[in-house]
Amino acid sequence: TRVVLLGNPRSGTPLMQCEQSIATDLPQKMLIWEDDTGQVSIAYNDPRYLGGRHRLSGCGSEVIERVAGALDGLSGSAIAP
Repeated sequence: TRVVLLGNPRSGTPLMQCEQSIATDLPQKMLIWEDDTGQVSIAYNDPRYLGGRHRLSGCGSEVIERVAGALDGLSGSAIAP
């Protein structure tokens, strides 16, 4: 089991300027684990969910989508066969 912290001030700062409470969920974290059968899984909070949770409503939406795309790509390529 590993927790990987993924942060970038150029992405996180504008989000915190939109809504300070999002700082409780930054930097973004990704949990990677292997179960007893050898199956590897990855879990993380979707940035779009975090945007809604912290009521960004439009402010920072470009950053949210960019971070979501990066995490989706990273997790997809990490567990691809």
